[in-house]
Amino acid sequence: MVIERRPLAGREVDHERLWLSVALAGAALVVLWVASGHEELPSVICPFRHITGIPCITCGGTRAVLALTRGDVQAALVWNPLVAAAAIAALAWLVYAAIVTALRAPRLRVRLADRDRTLFRAAAWAAIAANWVFLILQGR
Repeated sequence: MVIERRPLAGREVDHERLWLSVALAGAALVVLWVASGHEELPSVICPFRHITGIPCITCGGTRAVLALTRGDVQAALVWNPLVAAAAIAALAWLVYAAIVTALRAPRLRVRLADRDRTLFRAAAWAAIAANWVFLILQGR
């Protein structure tokens, strides 16, 4: 694995600006929702759980993110540990993206060798499976 800090290449996608724009658009939608008089999100029925009777891998994810917005990390981790961890990591990444975009600074890029890529994928699938087992055991 090689982590490098470099300016963007000529036609390289500016992932920082792209995902920062997506996040800002999402935040604007939430602000519009709240400004229009809604105090909470609409209730959503999980089709996977409805059909199978077991939680999907993201069950509790919305409640985990809402707990994080209140600063309740412990509750977020109880609702869905993987979604909570991903949301915290995404927030940290968005702060990084805002800083390098505003300063027009060189970007961090990670290059993975084939072996590292395989290990990363295996670790990701293991984390997803462990999270799903946790949700099932908790009866979410």
